This record gives sequence, C-alpha cells and structure tokens, in this order.
Amino acid sequence: MSGFGQDGPDRDLPAYDLTIQARGGAMGITGEKDGAPVRMGLPMGDLSGGMFAAYAIAAALFDRERTGQGRRLDISLLDCQASLLTYMATYHSIGGLIPKPQGSSHEILTPYQAFKAKDLYLVVACPTEKFWQSLCRALGREDLMNHLHFNDAFQRIVHRQELYQILGEIFLTKTVDEWMEVLRREDVPSAPVNTLDRVMKDPQILHRNMVVEVDHPAGGSFKAMGNPVKAEGAEEVFHHPPALGEHTEEILRGLLGYGSQRIQDLMGKKIIFQPVRGEPSTKKEG
Repeated sequence: MSGFGQDGPDRDLPAYDLTIQARGGAMGITGEKDGAPVRMGLPMGDLSGGMFAAYAIAAALFDRERTGQGRRLDISLLDCQASLLTYMATYHSIGGLIPKPQGSSHEILTPYQAFKAKDLYLVVACPTEKFWQSLCRALGREDLMNHLHFNDAFQRIVHRQELYQILGEIFLTKTVDEWMEVLRREDVPSAPVNTLDRVMKDPQILHRNMVVEVDHPAGGSFKAMGNPVKAEGAEEVFHHPPALGEHTEEILRGLLGYGSQRIQDLMGKKIIFQPVRGEPSTKKEG
C-alpha cells in the first residue's frame, strides 16, 4: 500500500491525507456552495486505503484457499479515494456535469440538507414523495404537499431556495431533540448533527459497544471507539496502542527466529529500538 501505487509517473511522490483528498476529487466537492475547497473532517484519504486493503487481503486469502495461488496486492491511496467518487463520476461521464460543493444539500434531491434548530443542527433526507409528505405532516404543514412549487420532486428542485426559507424558519422553533421526537414519529429520515461528545453518548452507539474503555500502562484509562465489525460468537478484545518497540523482540524471535544475542546486537547498534515494557493489554468484553 502506497500513496500512488507501484507504477506510473508519480509513484515515488510523497502522499498525505490532505494531498490525496485534493487530488482524488474529494475536496472539489466538499464545502459550502461557492466557497473555498474544504478537507473532509474524517481522514478519508488515509482511511479508504486501509479499508480497501483489508478486504483485498481477505479476498486474496480466500482465493488462495481455493486455488493455492497467492498474489501481490498493489493498493494506491489515490486510487481508493478516486473510486469513492462513484455516482458523481457517472454524472460527469454521461452528462458532462462537474459536481461542485453543495454544503450539506444535494444537487438533485430536495429537501436533503441540514437545518438549524433552536440549539444545534439536524438533517432531513426526503428523496421520495412518501418522505416528503411525512415531513409535511411532522411540521404541521400539510398545505405544502399540494403547493404548486413543491408538489413534485422537480418543482422542489426548481424552487429549492423558497422551500428552504420556509423550512428553515419552521425548524428554528424547536430544539434538535424536540424535532427528533416529532420526525421519528412520522418516520422521516433525519438525524441530529452530533458533535463528538454527543456521538459518544448516543444510545445506539453505546448499545452496540462502540465506546469502550481501555487501560494504558502509561496513560491510564481512556475511552476509544469500538469495533464496527460484529461477528457472532467472537469475543470483543481491545488492546492499548503499543509502546515504541513493544513487540519488536516478540516478532524477531517468533517470526524470524532471531536469538537473544543477535537481538541485543541490533539494539546495541541502534538498528532497532530498545522495547518499552508495559503492562499486559486489558480485555474489555462487549
């Protein structure tokens, strides 16, 4: 896995999350309309490479079990980021459209964006007539269903600014939690725009054991995000991040068969780090 892959004119260039997001097209479609490009808050330039690599390795191992044939995998961060353009790339290839930043809204779906409530922001997503009508009922504005400017998806796109002005004023009348109760009752696709502290208190997140407590020998106990892959019958075990060189000796002995003297020689020459000893990793069950 590398920034640009093992071949091509730029294979030896350095790569960081920011440069990958920029070159791979993510920053070109992220940000407020007519505003400057914005880096995604999540480091998807980095993370997408790891995610694609993980399932590529799993697929290759499965293929090896069936065929006995191993293979070399070449994962490029730029390739991974570009692949996430998905339907937006299709917009361009078929219709010549170059998608631009739209803030939280969508180019061809309305209403589909964030709105300010009394305290925080929330989002609603109404891509079909069913959900548009549900939203109108939740807001107590059934009259909007048959309004000439809003009675079908095309009209709502044409008159989106007028619609957003109306909806924006309504959403300011309640808090996010008050709106979520109303919107969920009418089955409107919606969510609070959670700050990180709210995410880590979210009942569904907590129920799924996605906030776990880990003990670190140097830093004490801290909370971290859990494992999103839930495998039936598998115990969830969480380890603290390893200290510098913590597993070097274990790997050299077990994987390469190095003896104590050879390891000591490498440490003496500062070819490898003297391992930092820590307490055994803690186990937290879900």
